[in-house]
Amino acid sequence: LELAARLLISNRAHAAELYPIFLTKFQQLISPQIVETNGASKSIVLGLKFPYILERIVVTILRACIHLFDVPEVCLRDQLNRSLNLIATLPSSYTKAINERIGCGAAIILRGCFYLFDDSSDDWSTIKGLLDLAAQDKSGRGFVFDGIASVIDSIDYAIPSAGDGDMQNCDENKNDVQLSKCGVEVMASLLLKFMDGSYEDDVSFKVPSMTYINKVYSFSQHFSDRALVGNGSANANAHLQENEFVTMVTAIYNDACLATDG
Repeated sequence: LELAARLLISNRAHAAELYPIFLTKFQQLISPQIVETNGASKSIVLGLKFPYILERIVVTILRACIHLFDVPEVCLRDQLNRSLNLIATLPSSYTKAINERIGCGAAIILRGCFYLFDDSSDDWSTIKGLLDLAAQDKSGRGFVFDGIASVIDSIDYAIPSAGDGDMQNCDENKNDVQLSKCGVEVMASLLLKFMDGSYEDDVSFKVPSMTYINKVYSFSQHFSDRALVGNGSANANAHLQENEFVTMVTAIYNDACLATDG
């Protein structure tokens, strides 16, 4: 498997032809299979009989996505997303043991490929599901937050501040550095979970989450304003709704005021 994975990654030109072979094998081992036992039907995951090999398969899927997601083949992109969705179907009792690898891989995919994600729900819903899965356990949670923070910081650096004189030229040079509507929604949704302590009541990310939620909102406003300049009309779908953000901020301050930890 390791040798085959290296062969795949080093042959990007033929990856679209090679990867279906991998995907077929992955589906056989990860997708639940119906078996008959003493006249009763039972759903099992064959790969769970070989946990080490299954862990290597998960890592291979993540590595393939990291190295091949930018290959301009629509069919390959679809197959990579299907592979990532396979990971989410594994039992939580197993994914908990490899959450560190899932979290690290998902964070690298997000950081390196977010600008390639289509402005549709497919790419973003896939990575959101994987990030949410990894954040369920402490071992992967830090990787997930760091991946989100890294993307937001990179965009924040690229966006000119209000005091920059040549804002238009900066925008022209940074057209590809932005979050789509789906991206804004996914980032905000995951950050709200971190802020609320939805992951095992872990509130250690509460304060930084507030900062990054505010930045995500500022991105949505910036790209909406730029669309207004370029198209002559505002893109209502490019940003979080004003009343939603006000509600969000109100909840944040209310929670902070009621906190007993100082």
